[in-house]
Amino acid sequence: MKIETIKIETIDEPTIQNLADEINHVLKDLNERYSIKIVVGKGSYTGSNAKLDLHINTIGEDGNTKTKESEDYIARTSFSKLKPEWLNKSFYFKGDIYKIIGYRAKSRKYPILTEQKNGKLYKFDEETIVSYMEQKKINDDK
Repeated sequence: MKIETIKIETIDEPTIQNLADEINHVLKDLNERYSIKIVVGKGSYTGSNAKLDLHINTIGEDGNTKTKESEDYIARTSFSKLKPEWLNKSFYFKGDIYKIIGYRAKSRKYPILTEQKNGKLYKFDEETIVSYMEQKKINDDK
């Protein structure tokens, strides 16, 4: 099988996105082989070079990816109203479903990291999360 050769003359945002998508596709075999999650993260580029982050995370027994943010969330629960069992649980907010995936300490105003089904990330403040999770506006299947 012959692989098509494509010469890249300049590096721009669409080129980086296409390369990141291809790299993530190639990484799927490693993810399955080692039962880990490896993905290309953010990066920077100029017209002639680029740098991309590579994120490598283990997968817990529950099937969820263990990230720095998820570990920070668990650590935060010991001195806040957040509960560890809320991690990777979903809640309804203004008609949409959000899954709690972690905590970002650097984000003081909105430190709770959530994700919608389409993969888009959103941040919330702790009070909103506590309020919605305690009201049982939760969907355990998501």
